[in-house]
Amino acid sequence: MKRFGLVLLLTGAVALGVARAQEKPATPDKPADRPADKPADNPAPDTSSDPKDKDTKAPDPAKAAPAGSLLAPGTVSRKGLFPLDDGRKWTYELKFWYGATGANPDEGPKDKPRTDRLEVLVPIGTAPVKIDDKDVRTLDYKLNGELAQSAFFREEEGKVLCLRRMLGVGEHKKTFDLVPAQPILSGELKVGSSWTWEGKTAAATGTESFTVLREERVKTPAGTFDTVLILATYKGSDDSTSSSAKWLSPGVGIVREETEVKTDKDSFRVRCVLKEMKTK
Repeated sequence: MKRFGLVLLLTGAVALGVARAQEKPATPDKPADRPADKPADNPAPDTSSDPKDKDTKAPDPAKAAPAGSLLAPGTVSRKGLFPLDDGRKWTYELKFWYGATGANPDEGPKDKPRTDRLEVLVPIGTAPVKIDDKDVRTLDYKLNGELAQSAFFREEEGKVLCLRRMLGVGEHKKTFDLVPAQPILSGELKVGSSWTWEGKTAAATGTESFTVLREERVKTPAGTFDTVLILATYKGSDDSTSSSAKWLSPGVGIVREETEVKTDKDSFRVRCVLKEMKTK
């Protein structure tokens, strides 16, 4: 099954969750990528059994239900929605649900979600990276303390472009270029505005549409943030699809993300919520 193309079009949080599940789907009793009697290194605390935790139900990002209180259009600044300053670090709680395609779409996966810790950072002290002779910025993604992915971005003509993703480390590292570069942010980002990307990565081709839906005030463990909500929908040449809702806050970046991925046999849902942020 060709999933790499779809996974690499998504943001790092979702790509990591789906890439892990590609090896072998996890079950509530025994996660596939580690023995049942061996916990993950430095795991995030699993609070899904807490009845007060409302995030145990799998999200439905295609509906993009409000995650906070609505704000009037134009309330939130569009500056710094995807900051890439040296030394920045974001820590997220990542909840991952796996389910077979064809399940009731209104219910989503019913299994207890798996909880991981995702760290995203702009590395300090590394050599500058160039793609097509132009400087790019790097984001490293660490899942439960281990480097799993790097992504490369450039700001250009009012856009934030993703040019490349690298999965794995060492001899297992694989590099995938997005052709053309994918605009994850584009234009003035007024509520109701939209843009489209069409291209390929690896052997997959597809189209992704982005729409600025609304503005919300969202509460997270890291604080309360005024955000711009952007919904992205993707359809691949292999009939894979995805919907991804991202809440971005000026000067902070992504504070919440909900995504569903569907292939011919599998479906995945991910919720990622900001727990902590550090600047240089």
